[in-house]
Amino acid sequence: MSVFPKRTLPGGQVTIHCAAEVGRIVAEYGFPLLKVTVTDPTGKMSVVLERQLLGVAATPPGPPRSEVPLLAAVARLEPSDSAGQGAALTDLLETIRSGVHHYAVHTLPADAPLGRYTFTIELWADGRRIASQTAATDCFFVEKVSLRGVHSADGMSTATVRNNGPEPVPARLVSLPCGEEPLSVHDVELPPATEHHLRVAPCCSYLLYSEQREVLALFDTTTHLLRNQRISTVRRDGSTYLVDHDHGQVFELSETAEALWRAADGTLRADALGAEVEHAYELLRETGCLLEVPFT
Repeated sequence: MSVFPKRTLPGGQVTIHCAAEVGRIVAEYGFPLLKVTVTDPTGKMSVVLERQLLGVAATPPGPPRSEVPLLAAVARLEPSDSAGQGAALTDLLETIRSGVHHYAVHTLPADAPLGRYTFTIELWADGRRIASQTAATDCFFVEKVSLRGVHSADGMSTATVRNNGPEPVPARLVSLPCGEEPLSVHDVELPPATEHHLRVAPCCSYLLYSEQREVLALFDTTTHLLRNQRISTVRRDGSTYLVDHDHGQVFELSETAEALWRAADGTLRADALGAEVEHAYELLRETGCLLEVPFT
């Protein structure tokens, strides 16, 4: 049927959605068995859902009461041709009326093998096996990308990243503005089980993958500073204050501290700071107002 997310990391979770239209497969009533099995890239199988259902052929009058999750509905309308969309829409509307929606959560171990996982949805009734209509695409991917190094020469920087898994990984390369270089965003595909060289900005670039949820910094993250996003800035009577909502504290900024605070946008390097801002830097860092960029 559908799975969310479609791409994840070792140690992550996926939720498998299936609509059991049991009213269609019983004469009057019955107790079909629903079974969902996940198979990893090594062939190991795990039963993530197995339960007996009650199916009744008759439906009460009036509008349907079932609810279909929005993402599940979108997944059912994937065909690009109008005829395919029409058939999918008809099937979806029937599912809304007669289907019962089930969810199986599968937790992956931290050492889960990388690659393509398949899941099988079966409905059994009186010895008959009814398979999922989307069986050909019932799968998800477990992936991991790592930074192998960054090389700089002649004013250009190249990051070497490795796709550690056996399947291609779609990713997005984001280079933040640096000097005269503007913001740059473009999509890449990382070949399986190999290293890939990416031209990156001298300041800092990021690689987004696993449906853009995972952020991999393509630079030394220990030297880049970022404003704590849970701290608010308040301007009053010519002075600037930082409000720490977590600890109920308020800090008044000097001109030097305010300039440093505003410059800490994720591209500011701590090792590039001058001696004149050292005191302000230490205070902002000790109070948690400035953070090191955490993406690794």
